Amino acid sequence: MPLVSKELRELLSEKTILIGVVLMPLVIFPLIGFSMAPVNMREGDAGPGAAVLVVDQDGGKYAALFVEALRKTGFNPQPIQLQNDNLLQLIENSGASAAVIIPQGFSTQLEQKNKPTVKLFLKLASSSIVEFERIGSMRDRFYAAVSLMGEALASEEGVAVSFYKAPIDLSGEVVYRDQIISETDAGQLFQQFFASTLLIPIALTLVVTTSGTIAATSIGLEKEAKTLEMLLTYPIGRSTILASKLLGSTVVALLGTASLMTGIVFYFSRLTAFAGMSITLSLSPLNLVLLMVVLFFALVTTLGLGVLAGVLAGDVRGSQQLAGLIQLPLILLPLLLFLSGGIQSLQQPLATIILIIPFTHLMLAIQAILESSYLNILLHVGVMVAWTVVIIGLAAFMFRGERLLTMRVKLGRRKPVV
Repeated sequence: MPLVSKELRELLSEKTILIGVVLMPLVIFPLIGFSMAPVNMREGDAGPGAAVLVVDQDGGKYAALFVEALRKTGFNPQPIQLQNDNLLQLIENSGASAAVIIPQGFSTQLEQKNKPTVKLFLKLASSSIVEFERIGSMRDRFYAAVSLMGEALASEEGVAVSFYKAPIDLSGEVVYRDQIISETDAGQLFQQFFASTLLIPIALTLVVTTSGTIAATSIGLEKEAKTLEMLLTYPIGRSTILASKLLGSTVVALLGTASLMTGIVFYFSRLTAFAGMSITLSLSPLNLVLLMVVLFFALVTTLGLGVLAGVLAGDVRGSQQLAGLIQLPLILLPLLLFLSGGIQSLQQPLATIILIIPFTHLMLAIQAILESSYLNILLHVGVMVAWTVVIIGLAAFMFRGERLLTMRVKLGRRKPVV
């Protein structure tokens, strides 16, 4: 415990870890989430009740029918008189999302089976993705209002346009795991699976990546401060020193992960609330326990890799860089393959190489947990256990003898001797 306490004090006193790993995620993501709502409210709302200025220069029955069609598609038409006023200024001052000008002779042209032109002005508050999506959504709803006008005109002629548009009703159901479920249930299942396949792998990847970097930093701090030699002179077993560094790094990694996930969950809650999405995550208690087991072995494996990077490097920066070089290809490649559909589409030689990577089995174990395929879970966990034993054994071997003090790997170029 004194060694673990020492590790925690040293790691949390390191600014790169305290600020970059623990504090920054807790600040950045909520800050982005808080900044979204005021911006979106300022830029206008494309939801039901969005205000639309209507300049009716016709006054006929079809102009009134078109205004009613706008109301049916979710807009809030606000009639205005446009004389010497600037329409753009009126849109800006009223806070409306759009404006339409119904020209004089609108009703007459429709009675004569001609197509009148209605001028549409959409307010674009900024050149952002959210604003362009809002503009596209509003344009679709204006076209829906035009379609309603067409149905109303066709009904006056005795033509059932709505029937010809959809002469057949389709009652859709989905077959899933030998069960028939409704399209609504399938949509909810898709949302849950989307949340699981996106959030869980990314969260676990962040956990293991952070833990490996912190473990490397722990060794690098000892080497840079020249305290490792003093620590090795104490009557303490090197396996105890290794275990304390692994445990201390794990605690800090979990703190950073909790901070990161708190920020991400807050960000997604703001994002889904704005976008109208309802993403839920449902895991049974057994699957949750299995997920924790998988995370534990992935965590220990990454900690071992971090310790190896710290032993091979000479200082803190070198340890962090080397840990990143070791971890990134081993973690990022399986994650990308998992998110893009798995390794089933790969050719056999490449798939075999990918299966050698321990973190591939982390992703496959996650997929097996989500699918409740317990035999596959045992298989992938077994492979991860084997890799954990190998890497921790290698880390313990590196802690023996003088190699802990003498081994160096320099990532930078040597300066030329003048």
